[in-house]
Amino acid sequence: MKFGSVCSGPSKAGRPAIDLRGQRFGRLLVIERTANHARVDRPTWLCQCDCGAEVTLYGGALRSGRNKSCGCLRRDRAGQLYRKHGKSKTPEYVMFYDARKRAQRFGLPFDITPEDIFIPSHCPVLRMPLDGATRDSVPSLDRFLPDQGYVRGNVRVISFRANRLKSDATATEIAAVLAYMKGQI
Repeated sequence: MKFGSVCSGPSKAGRPAIDLRGQRFGRLLVIERTANHARVDRPTWLCQCDCGAEVTLYGGALRSGRNKSCGCLRRDRAGQLYRKHGKSKTPEYVMFYDARKRAQRFGLPFDITPEDIFIPSHCPVLRMPLDGATRDSVPSLDRFLPDQGYVRGNVRVISFRANRLKSDATATEIAAVLAYMKGQI
């Protein structure tokens, strides 16, 4: 293959190809000119994508913006199509998801989002670190007033131990247990 003064021999239309070497089109960096496509006499270029893949494309497709990547851009966009918050693998989202399922199962009101859930470093009830080292120190989503459901202002994160102690007991029952443990009863 013999290239002309600009970059290639003339095309069927008699125009030399525009030199695209070193130019960037989206995620693609043009590396070098390759032989024209056998079926269609158009200037063809070897490009390297930001993801590392190499692809051969027509110069017109690059310059028009029709091709901006090796295909990874479409895959990345498709992957983000159903993501709304980016927290799907965080403890806050797991608590949110589980709470939503419990609310549906038991017919409880639900209007919180993953952003409404804040995990403190220590349990506000028992003052133990919420590090997950033991089952008791795992963060747990608590409904302050259980009948009100999972609504803003009614949920907070406490330790699993505190939530289990609280369980379904009333304040009077917990006070009675406390009095018993202190030897007052």
